[in-house]
Amino acid sequence: MESEECENGLWHGMVHKYTPEEVDSLNFKLALSNTLGGIQEFLEGKNEKYGNAALDPEGDFVDLDTITEMGLDPILLGILYRLDEKMARVRNNPKIGDIRKNDVVDLIGGLLLICIHKGWDDFSSEAE
Repeated sequence: MESEECENGLWHGMVHKYTPEEVDSLNFKLALSNTLGGIQEFLEGKNEKYGNAALDPEGDFVDLDTITEMGLDPILLGILYRLDEKMARVRNNPKIGDIRKNDVVDLIGGLLLICIHKGWDDFSSEAE
């Protein structure tokens, strides 16, 4: 798959599996930035396709007010249910140890939705 180089020197849209030797020789920040950029593009595309349903649910099948009255966070609960379903998909894969890229990006996306919902965008104190 061909890709154009972005202004900042990052490659987006190109599928490339990094070998341990490449990771050692590559600038870790570049590899991380490429990966996060790809995930961001995927999640933005998904949000455009499906709307902001995870962070702004309609409540078509669930009474969101009742969940809130029970002291539960309906948005967080919805995301956690989706993550549980994604993990079940990984766990029940007949090829043990085989994980699909879609499963990984869905799990990362769900965890990022929790961060967005909770307003967690500064992790500097967690890095210690």
